[in-house]
Amino acid sequence: MTKLRKSICILLAAVLFAASCGLGVIASAGSDVSDSEVGLLVGLGIMEGSGTGSLNLEKEVTRGEFAAMIFRMMDLDAVSFEPMFRDVSRSNWAFDYVQTVAAQGYLRGDADGNFRPDDTIVLEEAAKILVAMLGYTYPAEEEGGYPAGYISVGTRIGVFSGVNLAYGKALTRGEVARLLYNCLDIKLMQQSNFGDKLSYHISADSTMLTDYLHVTDIRGTVRANHWVNLSGEYEIAQGQVVIDDVLYYTGKTDIADRIGTTVHAYVKLDESDPIQTVLYYEPAANQKNIVVKAEDIHSTTSESEFVYMDGNKNRKVSIPSDVTLIWNGKARFSFNGETLRPKTGDVTLIMDGGTLNMICVNSYESKVVQAVSEGTKTVYYKNNAAPTVLEDTEIQYTILKKDKKVDIDELAENDIVSIAESEDGMLVKMIVSNETLTGTVTAVTKDKYAVDSMAYPVSAYYAGKELDLGKEGTFYLDVFGYIVFAEYDSVSRDYAFLLARGLEDGLSAKLKMKLLTMAGQIEEKTVEEKVKFNDVKTDVAVVFEQLTARQLIKVQVSSAGEVLGIWTAADNTGASAAEYDTEEFSKDVEGKELRYKDKLFSDGDNLYCADDNTPVMVVALDSNDQINERECKVSTVPGTFAADTKYSDMIFYDLDADTRVPKIMVRLRQTGASSVNADNGVCVIEETYMTTDEDGTPIRGLRYYRDGQIYESPVENEVISTRQNNGSDSRNVPDVFQNVAFDDLQKGDVIQISTNIDGHISVFRPVFVQKYAPAEHTQLVSGGGSGYTEFPTFETYYATISKRSTQIMTLKMGAKESSVVCTRPKVYRVNSARDRLEVLSINDLTQYLNHGNVFAHVSRKACQTVVIYD
Repeated sequence: MTKLRKSICILLAAVLFAASCGLGVIASAGSDVSDSEVGLLVGLGIMEGSGTGSLNLEKEVTRGEFAAMIFRMMDLDAVSFEPMFRDVSRSNWAFDYVQTVAAQGYLRGDADGNFRPDDTIVLEEAAKILVAMLGYTYPAEEEGGYPAGYISVGTRIGVFSGVNLAYGKALTRGEVARLLYNCLDIKLMQQSNFGDKLSYHISADSTMLTDYLHVTDIRGTVRANHWVNLSGEYEIAQGQVVIDDVLYYTGKTDIADRIGTTVHAYVKLDESDPIQTVLYYEPAANQKNIVVKAEDIHSTTSESEFVYMDGNKNRKVSIPSDVTLIWNGKARFSFNGETLRPKTGDVTLIMDGGTLNMICVNSYESKVVQAVSEGTKTVYYKNNAAPTVLEDTEIQYTILKKDKKVDIDELAENDIVSIAESEDGMLVKMIVSNETLTGTVTAVTKDKYAVDSMAYPVSAYYAGKELDLGKEGTFYLDVFGYIVFAEYDSVSRDYAFLLARGLEDGLSAKLKMKLLTMAGQIEEKTVEEKVKFNDVKTDVAVVFEQLTARQLIKVQVSSAGEVLGIWTAADNTGASAAEYDTEEFSKDVEGKELRYKDKLFSDGDNLYCADDNTPVMVVALDSNDQINERECKVSTVPGTFAADTKYSDMIFYDLDADTRVPKIMVRLRQTGASSVNADNGVCVIEETYMTTDEDGTPIRGLRYYRDGQIYESPVENEVISTRQNNGSDSRNVPDVFQNVAFDDLQKGDVIQISTNIDGHISVFRPVFVQKYAPAEHTQLVSGGGSGYTEFPTFETYYATISKRSTQIMTLKMGAKESSVVCTRPKVYRVNSARDRLEVLSINDLTQYLNHGNVFAHVSRKACQTVVIYD
């Protein structure tokens, strides 16, 4: 999928969600706090979400995090002086928050002078801070002080409404959100008299919202934005909106999309600007906006009934005779079914109590710019399409390019412009795209074309050469992702993986390349004398020296099969997401361990999106690290990756900075026993379980530890042991475990695994299985296997730890003792009482001297893995 189409998908998803709560906030199930309450806290800047938009409401809150929320809720400015707490240094992320809130008198440390910022905050601690912040310290102290007095007063004034009261209870983010939301409109207690006779009163109109955040709430109807104006003919700038008759800034909200909607909004005054800014809004309870894309509007839509597709169902909405129609920004007083069926764009149905109150139609026509006359303000288009003339000073026009308002002089040749023009031609909106793609037409249907096997819809306003199968060209896409124009080229460039290359000397040197192409075929290409290499005409001998094998390249091949150009990827692996540039062929991610789940790849710090249509070049390597050409293929993300599984053999190219979707992935997939090595080749089982794949088919899964890290892998239904795999040759399986089946395995058992090219466990070798374990013993496990299931030779012990020094561990089996080097093993403990597998440190081994039931895996004369069965 192109950058443009992906961006549109993300935008539409955000708009649809925001329609219910004003901001893109995801509240986890199980929290008592509502989406709207959390949305308000986010809009006010009190709470913040993660990079994915999730607020993790079930996660417990630390004291440092709580201090940050109080800091933002009180709208404080950071103070700078010497650290007040021993454990909160200037380098601590929470330093400014803790220092400043403590300076207000709301935070205290312990007797040792520590604040403990990473400890979870408990109910009574939060109670004291919040009650004091609201000004109720005096009555709280009068009623018993900390903690009972603060709990009592907080309960009475409404701080704890909706929160389960329990002393010592660690608070989750959802519970803290509820507490903070409750505090927003509680009347503040303020001191009346000073000196010997102190007195306090509850303010009639002072709250956290008004006095600290300087926020007020309003109710009204959105009457105008920069495009639609129901209030008058005056022009409104982008980023502004009119609610009733008052002008506001839209801030970070999408309230401008709510034309005709009655809203409850929270606005903040900027002292330097008389116009207030909307921080958060909610539609009135009886209001509902339905946004329908042009392609989902049914052909039977008429002036009396609007029919559209909602998933697989037809929905019908009756159109009252007095409905208000806004067509391309202006009221239209007569219309028919065709008026309500734009070829490109969308229709918004504004419902009020179940009745259709207003229809807003955005109807766009897309064209490709040929030239621009700044003098006459005229835009000319390719294929002799009708020009756009903006010379009349009465015409109000808006041109948006990369989400910024520009003037006509910033339009350029080959810009793709989507134009919406009011019925009288006096209001014009133009949205500019620069999205083009090059490739070959590989499929043609009634309304879609596949370019290099990726499908794109064709605009109803398509103006270009006929799209024939096999034609190579440049295709222009509008902001909606439709092909609106095409120009054919005689040659194209495409991705290919360079499996091998060679140089043939002679009268003229020849560069030979073996390529895995996008069609999934392995082809050999010969290039003589000179070739365009990274845009420079270069001798093939020089290209040979600079062009290493086993990398993704781009090649330009003529229709006759001649290689005209070769491009290598720029190394962009050290760049930040903002620096990704799909205009440059670049390698952006490599050498990271990525977990694939829910169409996302995560390395723990960053998320990358997985588009189902993104091609994946799978380059298969055998156990000797040689390319296995028979297993090489071009696949897709769903066809390559298993859910909730880690991969460390991935390379992402041409990542989009906005969508984080790569244009292509390469997987250097080991088909041998690459997951098993002589040093740390054993897996300690956490659990076996049942799950489903992306198609909903039940499959088995295995969660296990290897080298101290937790992994998960799907398991083939026909998984076999190496005993079964090798027939009568059972030397690579300990004798006592010859008959172990996969279903016999349980928590703490030790195995080795081999995965197939799809990442599924297909073969396992039992190393130590509790169900069949004999008394104390030692076992030499020979290397062996066949095909892709090769495992190393090592020793295992099931014994008692009798001695332990810094470098040596002595294992006792009856009267026999064996000493092994033990400097860096991975140590696990099976806690049977709690049914838990724990990861320990090497120092913990001392606690288990003279403890029996210890498994040790020894390879290369050193202990690699220890499992204590307790």
